[in-house]
Amino acid sequence: MQTKDSAPTDWLDRALARWPGVPATYGWLSLDARGRWCLQGAAATHDGLRRFLSQHFREDARGAWYVQNGPQQVYVDLATAPHVAARDGEGRWVSHTGVTLAHIEALILDEEARLYFLCELGLVGLDDRDWPGLLAELGPDTGPGTGALALDEELLELSGQPGGETSCRWRERQLTVRSVHSRDMEGCFGFQRSPRG
Repeated sequence: MQTKDSAPTDWLDRALARWPGVPATYGWLSLDARGRWCLQGAAATHDGLRRFLSQHFREDARGAWYVQNGPQQVYVDLATAPHVAARDGEGRWVSHTGVTLAHIEALILDEEARLYFLCELGLVGLDDRDWPGLLAELGPDTGPGTGALALDEELLELSGQPGGETSCRWRERQLTVRSVHSRDMEGCFGFQRSPRG
């Protein structure tokens, strides 16, 4: 029986010892663009199941993300990025795994003007329901290189120019904004959207 003081991997070590060589599973579990867990395409609705999936979400050496389910690795198809964040009731950005984002380094746009943060978790997709609030907080950068376009128009234009970069003001600081085509996200940020064995 695992006690409160047991190492967090005790249960995993015991499961692997009892059932060695359990093959990994692919194409069964996914994470959608709003950070919802989906089992064979259907959103998981049970709170306990969602908590379990979020607590056991890990990355392997290939940049493929999986959920450790006892001795089995259940690989996750990612709609956008390995993590998805939404605003909580206090205005903080929180990932689907419950981590509050603390160090946002850059804003990333893809060719469809989808928004992502680059932060301590790596690339984090943003729930589209929170885009308007974020965009309302962004202001033009007063430094050199700011075009004459309004910021929202500038960002829309930038999204069509993969490799482009600009900056804006957010929360009293300068924030770099980069444009990366969705097909290049995996290579640029080191993850696999649809891992297979």
